[in-house]
Amino acid sequence: MADPLFKLRTNFLLQNFQTVVNDAIKTNVTTQEQVVEKDSLVYRSYVGLGDYSVPLSEISSSEPAPLQVVRQLALYFQGEDKSQVVEQIQQWLTEGYDAGEILLIAAATVFANEGNVDEAIKFAQKTKSFEGRLLFVSLLLRINRVDLAEKEVAELQKLEEDNNATQVAIAWTNLHLGGEKLKEAFYIFRDLTDKYGSSPLLLKGLSVFQMKTNKFEEAFETLQEALKSSPNDPDVISNLIVCSQHLNRPKEFIKRLTNQLNAHVDHPWKKALSKFDEDFERAAIQFSGH
Repeated sequence: MADPLFKLRTNFLLQNFQTVVNDAIKTNVTTQEQVVEKDSLVYRSYVGLGDYSVPLSEISSSEPAPLQVVRQLALYFQGEDKSQVVEQIQQWLTEGYDAGEILLIAAATVFANEGNVDEAIKFAQKTKSFEGRLLFVSLLLRINRVDLAEKEVAELQKLEEDNNATQVAIAWTNLHLGGEKLKEAFYIFRDLTDKYGSSPLLLKGLSVFQMKTNKFEEAFETLQEALKSSPNDPDVISNLIVCSQHLNRPKEFIKRLTNQLNAHVDHPWKKALSKFDEDFERAAIQFSGH
């Protein structure tokens, strides 16, 4: 029997969040478990779109545990009660709150966003779904543990090499390995695009390949396309800044992008830039004799 949620999961994985929201209306499910997963994918897609009001207004205290976790994610990314959300998630983890794997994914997501990547990895490593294990690979790559990412990718290939999450994990790892592996990453992004159309995740992957092969003009165009469907994605914006600098785009344009990135205070690129500014200011004060 065909999996009624396959298309929704695939589009969520590829970050086609609006497509998830649109297609959910005509996706028929039969079991209560499927209903909850469908609702979870829809509400998480609203979070991905930056529309936090929908999950916050529609998920009441009587909704199932997995949706309560999604509500906390919406609260977190809304930005007003981040510390309370972290405390709530930690409490649920300690108490063994029965929300399923979404709790581990949410914990890994929140801790990674807080800059506590080691803690995020601890929870992502406990996941069993392809989504959770793809998150685990992404976190390993974030701390440049490509060796461990390769081991996890090998395990995913044993489970189901053709799974979309496995293919994305292979492509991401190949981008970090570089060299001849870059072409293999490109072919994966191209094949997935041929199957499912372009998406923010695939366009970002393609743009990294283009930048790593010094095709900055092509990367700039790819990122511009990604920006149309994901205008506030900090990864897209930060890579556009890099491309713009390489292409000597007008300073006003780069400044506008930088100002746009300022809204994402927790993004690693923004944090690194802020630390650079702080270190530079501290050094300037020292050398000025103050």
